[in-house]
Amino acid sequence: IKGLILSPETQNNPNKSIFMKSKTYVALAALTLFSSAFAAPPATSAGGTMVFNDEFDGNSLDKSKWNPTYNWGHTHNHQAYCVEENVSVSDGKLKIKAESRRHPDAPPTCSNGGKTYSLDYTSGAIDTRGHFEVNGGYIEGRFKMPWQLGTWPAFWTLQDGWPPEIDIFEVPHERNLHHYYLHY
Repeated sequence: IKGLILSPETQNNPNKSIFMKSKTYVALAALTLFSSAFAAPPATSAGGTMVFNDEFDGNSLDKSKWNPTYNWGHTHNHQAYCVEENVSVSDGKLKIKAESRRHPDAPPTCSNGGKTYSLDYTSGAIDTRGHFEVNGGYIEGRFKMPWQLGTWPAFWTLQDGWPPEIDIFEVPHERNLHHYYLHY
């Protein structure tokens, strides 16, 4: 996340939500190495106020802003077990590592939506639950997508629960589609 800017109309009107509903927080999940691209930062929105920013400076994840896993724990609806040690920060980049190995703490399987998954991979994820929520405005980030097939990088927002979810992007394992969804 390079910044979240609220426009004047959303800053001054708590009942008007341009982009998200109340208690929405930002989550970033990946099954691969994720880093910010080398693009120049965007210009500040005229009249807007930045309310959240992380340039990933330093050598560790800022836990005053981020949780080093999914909001619901170590697993999601895929075959990876997400752990804090696969989330790192260096050189102004967030890096999420995926490994083709079962983590020693991973249970044999997990279930979601009537499907059971074997947790054969280890990865990482981050989210802002309990640290940052937004009621309107817009969200932007700069990312470098992995080239490896079989990964599923994603950047999305959630309320306290699911649905709704706004997928700012999801890049499925095939790499030939990019998803931008509103789940409700």
